[in-house]
Amino acid sequence: PPPPPPGGKAGGPPPPPPPPGVPRAPQPPPLPGGGGGGGSVAALKPLHWTKLPPAKLKGTVFEKLPTLSSADFDETSLAKQFSATVAKPMGGKSSATPSANTGQGNSSVLDMKRLNQIGITVRKFRRPYGEIYEAALSLDDNLFFAAEDVLRLRDCLPTDDELSRLEERAADTAGSSSELPTSPAAGRGLCEEENLVLRLARVPRMPERLDCFATRLNFDSRADDVRAQVRTLTDAAELVLQDAVIPLAMATVLRAGNSMNAGTYRAGAVAFRLDVLSKLSAIKPSNEGAALTLLHFVAEVLRKALVSHPDLSRDARHEKALDALSSASGLGVAEVVAEVESLRRSLDAIGDEYPRHRKPFGGKDCFSLRMREFHELAKRRMGELSAQLGAMQAALKKVGAHLTGEPGATEGEGEAALAQIHAFLVSLRKATNDNERQSKLANRNKPSGNGATTPRQAAKAANVATGLPATHGAGVAREIWSTMQRGDFEQLKRTGSGAGAAAAGGAAKVPGKPTAAQLLAEL
Repeated sequence: PPPPPPGGKAGGPPPPPPPPGVPRAPQPPPLPGGGGGGGSVAALKPLHWTKLPPAKLKGTVFEKLPTLSSADFDETSLAKQFSATVAKPMGGKSSATPSANTGQGNSSVLDMKRLNQIGITVRKFRRPYGEIYEAALSLDDNLFFAAEDVLRLRDCLPTDDELSRLEERAADTAGSSSELPTSPAAGRGLCEEENLVLRLARVPRMPERLDCFATRLNFDSRADDVRAQVRTLTDAAELVLQDAVIPLAMATVLRAGNSMNAGTYRAGAVAFRLDVLSKLSAIKPSNEGAALTLLHFVAEVLRKALVSHPDLSRDARHEKALDALSSASGLGVAEVVAEVESLRRSLDAIGDEYPRHRKPFGGKDCFSLRMREFHELAKRRMGELSAQLGAMQAALKKVGAHLTGEPGATEGEGEAALAQIHAFLVSLRKATNDNERQSKLANRNKPSGNGATTPRQAAKAANVATGLPATHGAGVAREIWSTMQRGDFEQLKRTGSGAGAAAAGGAAKVPGKPTAAQLLAEL
């Protein structure tokens, strides 16, 4: 129904005419498809969407939409099932109710909690403390398997206050010697854990060394993971651009929406925003019909259209696009970009750090040499990864402009468009399955044309006298057959036939009820 006039109420008297000399508001132009005031248009439920102007159609999915034939798109069926006039329910009014829904070891410099933390971390390496120190200098991959091991050792390094107290204790016990003892017995004033962390802390820029070492250990795995995510998002965007079923689905929704919005300002749309796709399942039919929702109606029309276009139904690109969208549904573009930037910053930190250590600190210190070699290899891999990230961002921008009609769409808008298309295609497939189940159920319960009953109805009627379900007789027969030995069944049939003949001579047969011999003969 049209909205109430400005300043008035629906059903009330019309507003007074404007005073003389005041120009009247221009009448809207007639709507295409018979939406003008000349012919009568059936009132249908509205489909609230945001129309895109024709100037934005170029280069979008709506520029060259396929045409649906009258055999595929039944206007009469749409008007019948989604009429704006709803029959009043029988009975009273229904009301909806909202639902509510420590402290020992005085000779130690570090406190006991801190010593326990260091001891637990170091004992996991199962090596002597001296070997752990040498492995940290030589970047030994055989001891430090993962970056987490290196970062746990980094957390054991003393703070500035702890380091000053350890240095004071070491100076008091060692006297004027600057060499640190390698065992607690020789050092007397330091335990094994304190001695290890003090030796590590005396290495120049040891925290930065361990950070670079951790990057070297986990760079390949992180780069492989983010490369796979970039490839997945790129494939999803490119396959959606190549899919020929998506334009057909958009054409179906566009025609259904224009038919339902006929006679209103929403009619005559040439494109729409993708947010309307999530509203299709919320529009229920007002009258009896085959469709459960408007989404089910669109799914049925699309199925007929694919039958009419066998080349599209055999096109494997749609299944590939749907698989790619499913794989990309759990990925976020912002997280992927942030991970690539994190890898780049880690490599930049290595590039700034290794030139500081050209002079080795000790005999096994090879930090500068190994980090320079790793940095050169990682920079080449990082260049390839950055190129792939740029291709992903370009593909997302392109698919965003293709689906939304915005020429300057960002990769975030492209990601949102892919998510909306994926949700729509998944819902469309579920609606197609619902339509198939509903059709099979209707055909199974429908009587044959000559008035005969179906085998299911006949089996049900045959068991009415016994009060058993339709499949009970067959189950009993299988149970009897499985419990008999070879030859017992034939002997039972002969015995039953003789007993049945004797019973027939002495008593009248109950009409409509088979004898035991007949049942056994049928088995």
